Amino acid sequence: MAVTTAGNAAFNIDGTPVGQVATATLTVSRQPIEVTAISDTYRKHEYGIVEGTVNLELFWDSEDVAGHETLIDALRNGTLLTAAEVAWQSGKSIAGDAYVQDVAITVAPNGVAQATCTLIFSGSAITITQ
Repeated sequence: MAVTTAGNAAFNIDGTPVGQVATATLTVSRQPIEVTAISDTYRKHEYGIVEGTVNLELFWDSEDVAGHETLIDALRNGTLLTAAEVAWQSGKSIAGDAYVQDVAITVAPNGVAQATCTLIFSGSAITITQ
């Protein structure tokens, strides 16, 4: 189980805290694949493999150098994050191995920094604890 901080949820990679979560959105989908034959009158579809993404809004703590470097390095190098987990104090969590698709950092005039990032789960199950 991930270590949670003073807020509602924490984002951890392999047990290392990366940031406190402002919001987390999980999307699980299965993309349609068209399999229509030329002789068919109507389009036909089959559904592909399950895909999952998590969009995170994080409070970006400027003193958390190790956690931030892990996230940025994973984006820069295209490395798989093992045991990426968003854990709420209520005990609910989303976990799995994932790639970082993007990271955007915003700093307000008052110095509060937030980061948004998208994780794409890959090669393993997405575990959702409710």
